[in-house]
Amino acid sequence: MFSSRRFFLPLALAAAALVIGGVLRLPFSVVTSEPPDAGGAAISSQQRPLQALYQVEERALKDGWSSALAETAGSIWWALGDPSEAVAYWQMAGDSEAIRRRLAEAYLELGEWGLASDLLRSLETGADDSTRAWVATQLGLMHAASDPQSARKWLEQAASAESGYASSLAALINTLSVTSNPVRIGMALARLELWQHAEHAFMEAPYDPVALAFLALSREQLGKDGSVYLSAALRLGENDSQVRYLEGLIYRLRGDYEASLAAFIQATALHPDDPALVAELGTAYQHVGDLVSAERWLQFALDLSEGDSAYGARIESLRTEEATLRDAIATMIDSVPIPESETIP
Repeated sequence: MFSSRRFFLPLALAAAALVIGGVLRLPFSVVTSEPPDAGGAAISSQQRPLQALYQVEERALKDGWSSALAETAGSIWWALGDPSEAVAYWQMAGDSEAIRRRLAEAYLELGEWGLASDLLRSLETGADDSTRAWVATQLGLMHAASDPQSARKWLEQAASAESGYASSLAALINTLSVTSNPVRIGMALARLELWQHAEHAFMEAPYDPVALAFLALSREQLGKDGSVYLSAALRLGENDSQVRYLEGLIYRLRGDYEASLAAFIQATALHPDDPALVAELGTAYQHVGDLVSAERWLQFALDLSEGDSAYGARIESLRTEEATLRDAIATMIDSVPIPESETIP
């Protein structure tokens, strides 16, 4: 059940990295430029993506595919949100460190973990410090649930090499120091909004109802359908308040606020003295427009928490702001303690 004990710390992602589509990305130029030839101007990174892509293909029809053109086409498709097309072009772009890094990142986003791992390991030697730190981070994230001890070493290596990564990875490293439970590790990844890696971690616990519910939430966050996993979670944990809580968040994410309210009513009935659950029930009433009930339940959460200022602030902002889904996920994860039986000696 839930506890008021806090384990995870609020984190800001490193300035040197971005989280897009659930993968920790090393920033790079979206569209590279090729020097102009005698017959035409360079392709500008300031152009609209489809306009630039048309110009790339037109030049390729005329002169054939060069490595630079293929790299540019892949970058455009990546910017357009299509990693599969990006991979097809980057595979034609030669064997530079930059291309291998981009391919590895695309494979990660596509869930091609084996292909990604091979490319990442090929980048471990000979790369600059920044790239090696990124590689160590990705290897650590990939193996966090399946091989926690090795993952921790990779992440510590990245954190020591790049100060920006240190603040981003501190909570995850801390989690790997005290538990090998894939559900807890998946929660830590979800707390960082690394949904692709979180989904991968939760798959390590296929018979745990909370893991299945988190797996459903991870898929929904990635734009996938999590219905099958949510149904399985409810079959195994119909009377688990955490599963019902996550069910409520999934329906909220989908915009089905009536179903979300029903789920939070069930969750609160199962564990009525948990302020995190009671507060989210208040938020669920807020989403359906019942501000009177919302304020009543938020006040109850404040009383249960013995005056926790976080719940007081939510009451203050009730009529002007809506609590974000991110806050709801963080509240749920932060309130789950790690049992002594899970700690690493």
